[in-house]
Amino acid sequence: PPSCGTPINNLLTANGGGTATFTWMPVGEGCTAFALYIYSPSGARLVETLNSNSLAVTGLNPNNWYTFTIIGWNGSRWVAWANYAPWVQVT
Repeated sequence: PPSCGTPINNLLTANGGGTATFTWMPVGEGCTAFALYIYSPSGARLVETLNSNSLAVTGLNPNNWYTFTIIGWNGSRWVAWANYAPWVQVT
């Protein structure tokens, strides 16, 4: 079966209005889902997404800083956590 590696090139882009787009590059074609954790000074929240390489998130607090990390699911287990994306101030 195709492999599912740790996602790379994690990037967070502020879109304005309390929204941001999270992007990453899957490694291998065997990832069937991803779990994305968003971190801010007020805590963390889990956002799950299906097999994709980007996710637009709404409801973020303007003027707060955010980062995220992501992990892939290969159909039977979670693979290693990716590096954190650089912190970005959401507007």
